[in-house]
Amino acid sequence: MSPHRILTILALAFALAASALPAAATVWLRDDIGGPYNAYASRFKRLSAAGESVAIDGICDSACTLALIYFPRDRICVTSRARLGFHVAVLVPDSGGQPSVEWNVTQRTLARYPKPIRDWISRQGGLSTRMIYLQGAELARLYRACAR
Repeated sequence: MSPHRILTILALAFALAASALPAAATVWLRDDIGGPYNAYASRFKRLSAAGESVAIDGICDSACTLALIYFPRDRICVTSRARLGFHVAVLVPDSGGQPSVEWNVTQRTLARYPKPIRDWISRQGGLSTRMIYLQGAELARLYRACAR
């Protein structure tokens, strides 16, 4: 068999094998109020490393916004319903019912958000226990619209 024929066969075999690999998917974040910081960070880190993209549709509050840290901007899209809610990192309320602010976690997380997000948060007066929302035209200027 000629070297050219062997290379052609190998190229075809490679193309067939590559087409059998699962394509990266889009993870839809729909009306997600957040949850445990570490669980969200681990999930988003794993999904992003796998090459997946994220689409935000509706509420994406609290730990859900960590997607902005772990997914590159070109793999994030938003719908017209997308609304990102940010606040300081807090621990579960203590026995007296009072949540405690985790300022170190808050500062580390804030530093990891993309600069346009940090700038927007700063323009809102920074993070506090009160939720602030990025949505509508402001959000659409930062991230591409999801394809229908």
